[in-house]
Amino acid sequence: FMDAAIFMIKELSANSIIRPDLEFWHIQSIINKTVKYMYIMSYGNPEVRKKFENAHCPLEVTLVHNAIEDLKSIGRSATEVEVQAEAKRYLSEFNVRLLKQPVTKNTFSDTTQYKLFQEIIEFISKQKDIYPIEYSYLV
Repeated sequence: FMDAAIFMIKELSANSIIRPDLEFWHIQSIINKTVKYMYIMSYGNPEVRKKFENAHCPLEVTLVHNAIEDLKSIGRSATEVEVQAEAKRYLSEFNVRLLKQPVTKNTFSDTTQYKLFQEIIEFISKQKDIYPIEYSYLV
């Protein structure tokens, strides 16, 4: 989905459609929410639902805060030392402020934090036995 967001930014930028206050998370949110609603429509069909197994979770402020709290909780309560260590590593590496950058042609020189957020959601989702796209329903 990040590739789709990058494509949208490039197309909007090339056609001078981008507002100066538009940020990366706005674009990815539009894409990920669209997929999320498509997923909801497929929920009753396990074969179609399985196709969303790797769909990204929308990056929203409430989800970021919830993920941080989940990581703290996993870090405290996990019985496996490796799981505790991974939760703590994610907490130390994630920086929400880097995602709040204005959208320009150079916005995507570093997508590390978006990718890290998706890794975090995948990690938490495995602990909760859900698909990453379902994480947004828990908040």
